[in-house]
Amino acid sequence: MNQLSDKQKKLLTWVGYPLLALVVFVFALFYTFPYDQLRDKIIEKVSERYDITIASIGPTIIPGGIVLESVTLQDRPTEPDRVAAMLFFDEVEIDVGLLSLLFGRLNVDLVAETASGSIEGAVFADSLNLAKSKKFEVELTTENIQLGGLPGVREGVGLPVSGGLNAELKLVLPEMKFADAEGYLRFKCGGCSIGDGVSKIKPRLPESKRNNPRYKRRLAMYGDGLTVPQISLGAAEADIEIEKGVGKIKKLSAVSPDGELAMTGEIRFADPFKNSTLPGCLRFRITDELKKREKDFGNIDLILDAKRDDEGFFSFPTKGKLTSLQWSTRKPCKGIGGADDKPKSRPKIATPRTRPSPVSEDSAAARRAAGKNAKEPEVSGVRASGPKLGQKKDAGTGEARRRGRGDDVGNRDDDRG
Repeated sequence: MNQLSDKQKKLLTWVGYPLLALVVFVFALFYTFPYDQLRDKIIEKVSERYDITIASIGPTIIPGGIVLESVTLQDRPTEPDRVAAMLFFDEVEIDVGLLSLLFGRLNVDLVAETASGSIEGAVFADSLNLAKSKKFEVELTTENIQLGGLPGVREGVGLPVSGGLNAELKLVLPEMKFADAEGYLRFKCGGCSIGDGVSKIKPRLPESKRNNPRYKRRLAMYGDGLTVPQISLGAAEADIEIEKGVGKIKKLSAVSPDGELAMTGEIRFADPFKNSTLPGCLRFRITDELKKREKDFGNIDLILDAKRDDEGFFSFPTKGKLTSLQWSTRKPCKGIGGADDKPKSRPKIATPRTRPSPVSEDSAAARRAAGKNAKEPEVSGVRASGPKLGQKKDAGTGEARRRGRGDDVGNRDDDRG
């Protein structure tokens, strides 16, 4: 066995002792770090929007990460009779790349486990000062995460949603600008449903129609809202490609024995994100089977005040911001089974009006005298003059007719002159 030379021993001493000291320092730092204070700071930040509890927090076995155990995340319902959406994580592990930190970059990995699914994510930034970061990137993957417990889902949809979500998200923000975002969003939700048999949709009528007898009857019937039963969405999936700040909806649909749903449009990202919009169109129809099973909900036509297209679909354009999306039921979407799809009538061609020429008094008097006792007939587009005042009515010779036409033409020539 070869022994180390004196030079190698010195080099090992110079490198080994500082390296050992660094390792000891890192371990000591992570194991003596005030994690309780970190937990309080996390709760303080998250509590601005949600209620959160964390049973315990501590370091990972290998320095560079923290583990949160028994984490509960819950939203705050604005409706007094609504149950809060709650998501419980058995364990949340966050790993920070120490080597990246030494070079002034941020590299964080996240793994969260629930009773039925998981969330995995990664965050990268080329600067620890995110406001000055030239590139910020987020990747997120979910497996069977229950939509009913995700805070914010109900507010975005307007009704309770249930089912396991499998999603993939990648979002790249150059210089932290959503308006230049790149990436994609894809998800599938097998066995998902919307509605719970308790929540209601309520009609919103413009002030101009509130005195209409038809709408008064409708308000009397459904003024408190129409209860939405649990409706199966069947195979729901989406594919959205994000390029230069625009997320084009390539596919967003759901098909089940209860009905069909499809959405088209695009997400227009803006800075700040709350100003982002989603101009698009939602089309849906319910099946006869659902109408028979849920007779009250089968009268949805009355509360929506909307017409179906030839295929039996309702079509509603979106309005408002992405974070508070609304649907306009007063008019169908353009170009999708609505009034705008009907064949348009041929445009009317306006007949040009010619400016009347000045008429002399003699010419006008002659025309009045010629047409006082007889209506002038149309002959091949040229109006012929009737017999002049004082001339016999039976003067039917060719000469008289020619003279009559000649006088009329002369009069019109005088008129044009």
